[in-house]
Amino acid sequence: MSLTRCLLLSSCLILSACAEGKKEDPPVSDVTITASHFMYGLGGDQLITDYPIPMSVVGTDAGFLSTTEDSTYTIKRTGTQASSSVGYHLEEDGSFYLVVPTSGAPTRYLGAYQQTGAGDLTQAFFFTDRYAPTSRPVVGFFWGTRSTTGHDMSDARDDWHVFSHHVIFSSSSSPNPNNIGRSFYGSLTIAEDAGKDDVITGTGFESSSPNAVTLSGTARALDTIGEIDFSLLYNADSRGIGASQAKDLILGLDRDETDGEIGLFGLVRKFEFGEPGDPDIELDKAKTALSGRWHIGLHTTFVAPTAAGIDAANGTLTISKTGGFKIEIVGSQGPGAGEDTYTGTWAFDEISPGKVWSNSITLSVDGTNETWHAAVDREYGALVLVDMTVEARPSGPSQLNIGLAIKEPVVSGS
Repeated sequence: MSLTRCLLLSSCLILSACAEGKKEDPPVSDVTITASHFMYGLGGDQLITDYPIPMSVVGTDAGFLSTTEDSTYTIKRTGTQASSSVGYHLEEDGSFYLVVPTSGAPTRYLGAYQQTGAGDLTQAFFFTDRYAPTSRPVVGFFWGTRSTTGHDMSDARDDWHVFSHHVIFSSSSSPNPNNIGRSFYGSLTIAEDAGKDDVITGTGFESSSPNAVTLSGTARALDTIGEIDFSLLYNADSRGIGASQAKDLILGLDRDETDGEIGLFGLVRKFEFGEPGDPDIELDKAKTALSGRWHIGLHTTFVAPTAAGIDAANGTLTISKTGGFKIEIVGSQGPGAGEDTYTGTWAFDEISPGKVWSNSITLSVDGTNETWHAAVDREYGALVLVDMTVEARPSGPSQLNIGLAIKEPVVSGS
């Protein structure tokens, strides 16, 4: 199977196999962490000219990322030994990178790490493989959560905002962007079913159709440190997803190629604000908490038939309290050709007009008539977002995106 093969051909993220490449002394991290993390990745070729998309040009990755106080990390995948120790660097503002050996000089996978202390607070990270050697230009996006202690499904039984994006292995030869990539946004509930796996019910919309999609299925804890197995139906489309939970966030991956698609999957726990307090004051507090600079990472699927492709990008998301936003990112083509900027407006979604709001957010993008959806965790430290529009762009191909934003912490003295 090509589950890890595609991502690792270029990245050498299976570090023990790349030990003969040039090494770099571990960076001295501004912030050091001793922790274990679930890691999930999706990636593929920068340019895909075959249609329908073959399984050989995209792939997934999953493993266990462990960091130590000596500024090094290892990765362990099921059935393999842990990789050699290599350096990481975490800055006080949350900027995060991993040193990755390659056949030449080491490269860096850029991302961000959420710093919210220990315990059961949400802990999330992302990093991007933007390294695309000419021999096989494969890039990828990775995200995950810190492992917890004593986790069981009681922590997950609740109402959630759900986000997903899938690369499609269509059997149809009719050119159609919806048969290359599809994004989803909706809501689901995880509820206990005595003596059985927990039951999932929900609904939402997919970028491929204006018609509502019904979610159903089951979920079960695989261990006591946060890993959850989801068996989902999007209408009648079966999708098996592995994910991990850290309090109000669940991040994961559909890595089963046999059911016609692979993709990323994220949940943000629902909450609401407004009444019974003063709605205007509560809304102002929420806007203040959301506003500021965020680190952002995106997985992109270009969905033009015979000119499709995969990209990974990272940069900044700036949110203003007055309702504007700006995303500035750099993808695998690097500064210049790989730069992209999105601007627009945002608003919390209303549950009761002028009285009660949700932690879900609608973003309207200037110039391309796109609508993105997002949701923020209760600490206003992590935000999952998805692009739901196959847009007609004035330049460049149509695309769909999913990603994670992590709030820059306030650094003392700044």
